[in-house]
Amino acid sequence: MSQRTSQRSAITIVVWLLVGSAIGTLTGGTIIHDLSSAAARPNTQIPYPYVTDPASGSVILADPKTGSPLLFLKVNQQLAHIVAPREGRFIYATVFNSSSLLVLDKPSFQVVATVPVGDGAHHLELSPDGSQIFVVGQKDNSVSVVDVRTSSLVRTIRVGADPHAAAFAPDGSLAFVTNKAQDTVSVIDVREGQVIQTIPVGSSPSMPAVSFDGRYLLVTDSASNELSVVGVRTLSRVTTIHLGKNPHSIAISPVKPLAYIANEGDGTVSAVDLDSMNVVANITVGKNPNELAISPDGTRLYSVNSGDGTLSVIDALAYQLISVSRLGSQPHGIAIVFPSQDFRPPIAAPQQSSRKTVAAASSFTCGG
Repeated sequence: MSQRTSQRSAITIVVWLLVGSAIGTLTGGTIIHDLSSAAARPNTQIPYPYVTDPASGSVILADPKTGSPLLFLKVNQQLAHIVAPREGRFIYATVFNSSSLLVLDKPSFQVVATVPVGDGAHHLELSPDGSQIFVVGQKDNSVSVVDVRTSSLVRTIRVGADPHAAAFAPDGSLAFVTNKAQDTVSVIDVREGQVIQTIPVGSSPSMPAVSFDGRYLLVTDSASNELSVVGVRTLSRVTTIHLGKNPHSIAISPVKPLAYIANEGDGTVSAVDLDSMNVVANITVGKNPNELAISPDGTRLYSVNSGDGTLSVIDALAYQLISVSRLGSQPHGIAIVFPSQDFRPPIAAPQQSSRKTVAAASSFTCGG
C-alpha cells in the first residue's frame, strides 16, 4: 500500500459510537460505522446535544435519545460554551481564559473568524431574534454585544462585579446579567445598550433565566442554595425557593410552567412548578451537574455532569432519569443544535476509556 493510500485510509477512519457509553481509543473502543456511509450522517431535521469537552479540545455530538456520544468534533481549542442559531450557518463559542469569541462554520466545524470581546469571556447568550450575542466578560465586568450578521463587536456594556451569565426576556427588550460579587442582577435595555436598574438577589447569583411566558426572572443563588424569583414587570424579587446544594444552571420548559435547576453540590436536578412556586421533583443525575439544556419540544432534559464526565438524559415531563452516558474527560457546556445539510466536520478519536472515572479538573470549572 502506498503512503498516500495509507494516509487516505487513516483519514477515513471516522467513527460513530452508537452503543451506550462505549468510549475508548481506536485500539480499545467500539467502532461501528464510517462517516463516509450516508446512513451514518446525522438527521439534519433533528436537534442534537453538542457538548464541549475542553480537555480534549473537542465538541461531542450526542445521541438525543440516549446521550451516548456519536461524533467527536475536533476543534483544538478549550471551548467553554456554545450557541447556534437554528437557521444560521455558524456556531459561536467562548474559550477558557481568553478574550475571544470564535465563529465556527457549522458544516465543517472550522474556525472562520475570531471576535475580540471582554476579558474572561465565558457564558454567552443568543438574543431571541438571533441577531445578537451577549458575551459576559467575567474578569473586566463587561458584556460584549456581538452582531450575528457581521460577526463583529458593536458595543461593550459595563455591569457589576464578577458577572457570570446573561439571559434575555422573550421579546428581547431586556437582558439580565448576574453579578456574583455584589449579589445583584443588572437589567439592560437592549436597544439603548445600557444598564437601567440593579436588582438585589441572594448570595452569589450564578445563572439567570426568564420563564417561557416572560413573567419571571429566575436566578440561582449558589451560596444560599435558593432560587430568586423576580417579577419582570416590576423588576423586584417576589419570592425565593429553597433548592439543593450550590444551584447553578437553569433550563426553562417551552411547553409548561416549569424550570429545571442543576444542583452542582449534590448531583441533582430540581424541577420547579412556576405556578405553585414549589419544587415538584428532585432527580439524581451525575457528579457536579454543570449545565442543562432542554429539547425544543420540552420532552428531553440534558444534564452535563462535569465531575464524572457524563451526560444524563431525563424525561422532562415525567421527572425520570432515562440514561447516563460516559461522554468525555470533563464535559462542560451544551447547546441543542440542528446540524447543517452539508455536515462534514473533522473527527477526533476519543481519548478516554469508558471504564475509567476522571476527576473534575479545576481549570475547567464554571465557578458556580
